[in-house]
Amino acid sequence: MLSGIPSYFLSLLPLPVSVANRLEAIQRKFLWGSFGSDFKFHLVNWKVVTQPILGGGLGVRDLRFFNEALLRKWLWRFLNEKGNLWREVVAVKYGTSNLGWLPSSPRANYGCSLWRYISKGWESFRPHFSFEVGDGSTISFWHNCWCGDRPLKLLFPDLFNLVADRNATVVDYREQGSGTFVWVPLFVRDRSIP
Repeated sequence: MLSGIPSYFLSLLPLPVSVANRLEAIQRKFLWGSFGSDFKFHLVNWKVVTQPILGGGLGVRDLRFFNEALLRKWLWRFLNEKGNLWREVVAVKYGTSNLGWLPSSPRANYGCSLWRYISKGWESFRPHFSFEVGDGSTISFWHNCWCGDRPLKLLFPDLFNLVADRNATVVDYREQGSGTFVWVPLFVRDRSIP
């Protein structure tokens, strides 16, 4: 019950370490019955208790991981809920990058911004998703991971330095060949000149 009560706050704000430790201590004391001056031996490791029931644990939530998961859920929703009003407000207020896919972090040092806390987890969240190209109008040719596990600007840095339009989309470079599609990026200078 104690891990479920702060769910709303955990989905918007980072849980301070001291609060997480205090809540975890209350949960442990309740589970092992060691309230007051009497001490009871802990027969099970706390990491086992926080494992899912199917994994042999009791399913008690680790509040730190639960907090991170709830904050990352907003990033997932930002990527998937393109037409929602809250997403449009965040995109207008803080900006976006890579053709509107990625949220920008707040830059100001003043005030308490919910999006600042949520966007701090972007770099750890980013490697766990990929793009489906579709028609290619919303995928950046050089900056997004659309044909492998790394962006093309990292795979081919020399070509990226010579490209004319670094913000081109996949559809900008696609041309119909003989029955297949071919990629024809535009470069600043001729590649055949050494």
